[in-house]
Amino acid sequence: MGVEECLTVRTICAYNVGEGRKAILSIDRAFDDKGEITMPAMHPVTPLRKRRLALGLSQAALAQRLGFRTHSHYSRIESGERDPQPETIERLARVFGVKAETVKEWVRS
Repeated sequence: MGVEECLTVRTICAYNVGEGRKAILSIDRAFDDKGEITMPAMHPVTPLRKRRLALGLSQAALAQRLGFRTHSHYSRIESGERDPQPETIERLARVFGVKAETVKEWVRS
């Protein structure tokens, strides 16, 4: 079923991520002619995402610091689709300035 016409609504939310920094979360929703949501798109704020944003890093920039060829590998870790290897946890801890155990807790949440 295709939607010929739809209305897209963008909601912008600002929130504190620590150390005087703010982050912005953009939520797009498309509504069909009956007013029903046809395309929700939201990026949940996981602890990994929150810390990355607090440091002002894009997924691509963080992936590069971690030694990944593309950002998609890190993206899957941040979204919970993939568990990081122990060496990746160690690298994340160094970049984030926290203990490896903290990163493990963030991955589990």
